[in-house]
Amino acid sequence: MIPFVTLCASEPSAFAAAAAAFTVEADFLGDGTWCVYDDLEAPAGRTATHVFPDGCSAHWVRLTADCPCRASVILTYDWSLA
Repeated sequence: MIPFVTLCASEPSAFAAAAAAFTVEADFLGDGTWCVYDDLEAPAGRTATHVFPDGCSAHWVRLTADCPCRASVILTYDWSLA
């Protein structure tokens, strides 16, 4: 269960003075098969939060930005749902 992903464009570079879009990919089976899960947007210098739906489960999650930028991604796991 992955309850949510928080995206934070913490120190946008000169190239990321505007919002940055992120592609969220997941490997649901843990076999290296990546699927596009969603596209998210973080406003420049702001935080965007995405809540995964109940029952969403993946072995791996990765995010890629559509432009050069500095960004932090925080994955929070809710152990009470395990």
